[in-house]
Amino acid sequence: MKPAFLQAVEQLKQWIAAGSVDLTRQQMRQGVIHSSTETLRFRVKSLSEAELQDINQLCPEPLPPAYFHFLREVGCGEFFIDEFRAAFDIFGLDELRQAASHIAQEIAEE
Repeated sequence: MKPAFLQAVEQLKQWIAAGSVDLTRQQMRQGVIHSSTETLRFRVKSLSEAELQDINQLCPEPLPPAYFHFLREVGCGEFFIDEFRAAFDIFGLDELRQAASHIAQEIAEE
């Protein structure tokens, strides 16, 4: 894994531990810089080694090492939640089981 990825994971862990991160955006409009700051939150759950192994077994293909590292180090859940939604979600074991069940049910109905 590349050092930049490992550093990003460590930075993300710090933000999660703090509970939030402030994102400041700057735009140039008509020659004037305008700034706005937004606080982004996290709703993340750590995964046990047993859950990680079950997730790995549920996936039809082996998880890439970087993805498995992310799950082990950071966990699953909702990341960078603004006022309305999360920027991205990473499924945990329960969500993967539900998705697998739903897919199997859809296939059975066809």
